[in-house]
Amino acid sequence: MNKQYYDVLASEEQEQIKSFLTKHKNVEKDPGYTKEFLDKTLKHFVVFSPSNQYRKLTSHTREDEHNEIRKALQQTKAKQTLEVGFAFGTSALVFAEHHQRMKNTGISHTIIDPNQYGTGEGNWEGIGAENLKRVGFVKNRNWRLVEASSIDALPAIYKKFGSGWLDVALIDGWHLFDYTLLDVFYCLQMLRVGGILIVDDKKMRAIKAVGKYVTRAYSHVVDICQSCPTVLVLRKKSEDKRDWNGDEKVNFNLA
Repeated sequence: MNKQYYDVLASEEQEQIKSFLTKHKNVEKDPGYTKEFLDKTLKHFVVFSPSNQYRKLTSHTREDEHNEIRKALQQTKAKQTLEVGFAFGTSALVFAEHHQRMKNTGISHTIIDPNQYGTGEGNWEGIGAENLKRVGFVKNRNWRLVEASSIDALPAIYKKFGSGWLDVALIDGWHLFDYTLLDVFYCLQMLRVGGILIVDDKKMRAIKAVGKYVTRAYSHVVDICQSCPTVLVLRKKSEDKRDWNGDEKVNFNLA
């Protein structure tokens, strides 16, 4: 994709892009429209607040990562999905596109993010939620938002829905070792056998260490994309049947 930053474009082209990204609602639930919306967002590094104020796109997933998400969604024919981390909603748009294409009904996607509606550093002004609305993916009709840290939200969701209901999950939240490992543990508990878990930012030391531990200790998962440069992609191949002392055999050199 040929990148063209929004803030250096001619005013007429800026207005065309802004109109497309703010004024249409995709009432037909067309997945092609949703993909075009995402493509324009990525191409021009641009998002708009609910009041249509320009913001530069940051902290977003990228095209190659979106392709891995799409591949997982297609392979599993996903009906129920979840992601930890929302920000401006780029990965959420990939999930929305899939659910629209599959014509999945009811609430099919769950998003966990405590900072979606805040302002200031580390908050997202409701832009991710607004972008989903702009492509016709409606909150509390097609998706739910859990405004809590994943360490609180995931145990509560697991308690409510149990195991085996989830097809694909994406973790792109708080990139500390313990937070990420907890996210991985609960998402794998909720995934059905054959479901796929994707963890973003594989190059970060904490994520890399989590990946090493999980692929060594969790005999019920397999890394299905070892060549993926930025995402860890795990398929759940069976239920977790580890013994209480199974970690005694694990190599804990995670450096």
